[in-house]
Amino acid sequence: MTKAPEAEPGQSQRLDQWLWFARITKSRTLAQSLIERGKVRVNKQKVERSSYGLKAGDTITFSSGPRVRVFTVKAFGARRGPAVEAQALYEELTPAADGTKSTVKENADTSHALASGGPSNEARAASDGAAQRSFSRLLSAAAGTQRQTDKARAGQGLA
Repeated sequence: MTKAPEAEPGQSQRLDQWLWFARITKSRTLAQSLIERGKVRVNKQKVERSSYGLKAGDTITFSSGPRVRVFTVKAFGARRGPAVEAQALYEELTPAADGTKSTVKENADTSHALASGGPSNEARAASDGAAQRSFSRLLSAAAGTQRQTDKARAGQGLA
């Protein structure tokens, strides 16, 4: 297991870079965008520059949809490493629903809640087949109605 380098006093790192190294955001560009839109605060102050110099001990508040996550910077990263290495860069202070600190597993469970529960491949194929059959019946019924209309017009000499 790789241990993150300890932050030395007076050392700083760009905020967008740290968010990416710590795996808070999926890309550095996304981190820059969130910072510029005012979704990130450092020590309760809104930060609008992605080049903000982050220091060890700073508290980051990050707004992500309906959730607000709070982190304390413990160290700086040298690269975007595996999740274990990224978690060594911060301590998460986000309160859980029951009033205690949230855990990484709990956050992962809520982020994937929408992904689960969709139909299986077999169920999707069955519903697509039923929809296709319904559409075919609708087309044939419309074609039958059109033929009846054409016959009626021909009988009246309108066609």
